[in-house]
Amino acid sequence: MARFTYDRLGKFIYPSFEQWELGFLRDVNPDRELILWFRMSYAYENYTENNPSENVEEIYKDLVGLSIGGECDTERKLALNALCNSDIPDDYVRKALEFGGFESS
Repeated sequence: MARFTYDRLGKFIYPSFEQWELGFLRDVNPDRELILWFRMSYAYENYTENNPSENVEEIYKDLVGLSIGGECDTERKLALNALCNSDIPDDYVRKALEFGGFESS
């Protein structure tokens, strides 16, 4: 799952997958953190597909802000928050499994 989330969001933080992975290895609860990033990846992909004209880096910043307790003070943040907290469709889970499974590295 680490590679799947890097491909979608990690690339905005670190220039290499190895640096992204190291962050999880240092985390006290890497599985929980990976699940959070997986949910955020779903929200990011869903939102950008339905709103292709919006700036992807701004969408990413809003997601990170929400993940650390930021307020839902715009329509986009409300939509992203709803996506992060929704049930993830089976087809998205299958997509992740086909990408490389749910191993933590």
